[in-house]
Amino acid sequence: MILLLSLACAKEREPAPPDLDQLLRASFRDWEAPDEIAVHAVDLAVWLVDSGGDPALWDGLQVSNLDDDDLVSVEVPDGVDLSMHRGVTTAFQSAFPASAHAALAVEPDQRWTDPAFVRYDRTVIEGDPATFPDGGDGELLRTSNDVEKSGAFGIRIPCVLRKDYRWADAAGARALVVRWWLDEPGCSDNGKNCLIQSFGFEILVDRPAGAHRLLTNWIEVRTEADALLSEDARIGLIAKGNQDLLEETERTLSER
Repeated sequence: MILLLSLACAKEREPAPPDLDQLLRASFRDWEAPDEIAVHAVDLAVWLVDSGGDPALWDGLQVSNLDDDDLVSVEVPDGVDLSMHRGVTTAFQSAFPASAHAALAVEPDQRWTDPAFVRYDRTVIEGDPATFPDGGDGELLRTSNDVEKSGAFGIRIPCVLRKDYRWADAAGARALVVRWWLDEPGCSDNGKNCLIQSFGFEILVDRPAGAHRLLTNWIEVRTEADALLSEDARIGLIAKGNQDLLEETERTLSER
């Protein structure tokens, strides 16, 4: 099943344009600086309006790896090799405003994001879940997430994921900016299947009929099937994961 999926995903992804690539890295790096992230939100909103409808953006564009300078405000476990993760950014036109996505973000059970999650328990560690979905510019929500994801042949990988949300004003349009990271690698019981690195950045910018959405994931996974996976297949699996998350969110919102 893994081989068939990897073959389906195994095609070369175009690199993100240099301006977008640098903007995504800067957005991750500057997330804790409200003034800086507000500037980046405006730039990303302009980019999405101008280029977000490009079909290649649904297929996924490869982005460069994060480095130590990009990760100054998060914990990176000792021994993690930042040259080993890969990143993909994917654009999507949501039919729902950013506030609807924020309402999902405050729910304690986040298993709706992917049927493969056995557990995805969210604890809010800063911010008010009751007011955040309609919050104002700069309002924060910080969360810690106890996650366990199932895979083929009964494999389960647990981890603790940090995921934080912030409202920003993108030149008059409401924008929700999100950042996440993994404090420690998570592995299956036999130690042969591990999520080593996971970093992410997302922005949702309101538009007249919903929101522009740009989702970026940087991931390193080690599995027993690694010998079967080409570089293009590894990147393709990240791209497919982005698409699945975007579609599952839209399906969930349509049922609420």
